[in-house]
Amino acid sequence: MISIILAVYNGERFLRECLDSLRNQTGCDLQFILVDDGSTDGSGQICEEYAGSDSRFLVFHTENRGLCKAREYGIGIAAEQGAKYIGFIDSDDWAEPDMYRILLEAAETAEADVTECGYYREYPGLTETWLPGDCCANAGDALYDLLKGASHDYVWNKLWRAELLEGFRFQRDGAYADDMTFTWKIYTRIKSVCTVREPLYHYRQVQGSIVHAHNTNLVNRWRVALERYKGLQEEPKKLMTEEQWKTVRENQIRNCVFIAGKNWLYWLEYPKEEREKYREDLREMSCFVRANVPTFGEPDWETPLKICAFLVRYPNKVSLLLARGISVLTAGRKKRLY
Repeated sequence: MISIILAVYNGERFLRECLDSLRNQTGCDLQFILVDDGSTDGSGQICEEYAGSDSRFLVFHTENRGLCKAREYGIGIAAEQGAKYIGFIDSDDWAEPDMYRILLEAAETAEADVTECGYYREYPGLTETWLPGDCCANAGDALYDLLKGASHDYVWNKLWRAELLEGFRFQRDGAYADDMTFTWKIYTRIKSVCTVREPLYHYRQVQGSIVHAHNTNLVNRWRVALERYKGLQEEPKKLMTEEQWKTVRENQIRNCVFIAGKNWLYWLEYPKEEREKYREDLREMSCFVRANVPTFGEPDWETPLKICAFLVRYPNKVSLLLARGISVLTAGRKKRLY
């Protein structure tokens, strides 16, 4: 059996479309675990409505504890229900009607611990497609693809063998940040990953969502990126070849500089009390860049990233004002700084 976990908080706007896509799934033994994380809109009632008409839907109402805790709660329910595989879906997204059947068939054929498919990135009036590489990889190669960016951290375009998630805890809340923490650590537990080169999931791009907001969630993303960089020195280094590890290390340094640069560009937009609260993170970003990156970045980096690498070296008001000025000047252009 596959348990699909949906953690929802005040998501009534798109929830019916998401639940309809689950209800239309066919071809395999499915159960949908809906965790209403203390919603104050109509999300809880909508979940109950679907559970009342389809026994595959199980609804659980909890106090608001955040996405991580809601997903952990769902994983616990899936274990109690005897799930062999676990999947995730977000309340503003939707799945193709044969998504889980196709993923299950691929997982069983390859005897894979994790199976990843492609997805559609849905913008207003525009759809982009991302597909994974065609492969069945061991833990080291799968980690290499993930950490160099050839595969993605998202949990929702994957089918996970349930036993992998036993006792695992998400460590941070905040959309993309908790996926960044979760996925690479689980990959250190696996034997193999296989891919399905079909887009089976629709990832809706919602303006103002946690992922897209230019707010202090970017500080959380910095902390997760730094944690992942430091984590490379442990289990991932043992699983990858020396050449793979070197490539991944360079990629993760670049990612840290990118996220530090994003913080620099929007720092002066944060409320004053937030800037004070996270001032040490600002200094930590600067120390990291000075210790690991040449003054103007690496030769093959694009110009905007080189500018960020330079500015982040100096945790003072002048560099922050310069970053903010550049951001404002490029805001209306097709190609902005970041």
